Amino acid sequence: MNYLIQKGNASVSVLKIQQCLNQIQPDLKLKEDGLFDENTEQAIRTFQKNTGLKEDGCLSSLTWDKIILKVKTLKKPEELTIHTQPALSIGDQGLDVLKAQQYLNRIQPEPLIEEDGIFNAKTQIKVIRFQNKCGLNPDGRIGILTWTKIIEHVS
Repeated sequence: MNYLIQKGNASVSVLKIQQCLNQIQPDLKLKEDGLFDENTEQAIRTFQKNTGLKEDGCLSSLTWDKIILKVKTLKKPEELTIHTQPALSIGDQGLDVLKAQQYLNRIQPEPLIEEDGIFNAKTQIKVIRFQNKCGLNPDGRIGILTWTKIIEHVS
């Protein structure tokens, strides 16, 4: 499946990517509100240009992975700010769910879940196991704290 997150989307995943882009480019001062607006699109275009990716301003799977890889190479990540953006949960679909499934399978290979971009019961169980392992509230939803821990653990 070829999912994209683009201008007009709003989610906890957009918020996490905005935080990551601000860490990569501190002078950017991108608003961290979870809304994929023109500023977020331009920040992604700039990142894509700087990393040799296709400059379309959309958050594809490849752009997402490159952003996360770049954040993980930073010496001192910024402090996490807590936001009340809606979490990913049962029934959600798209690139953000697909990336979570891929990352969770890398972190906890047993048992593997299908990487289809659909947040189903098996994905929820995998999230709960991960949250328990990390000492997070095991609510089976992927909010900003769970996203942050996933990114910390992904290799």
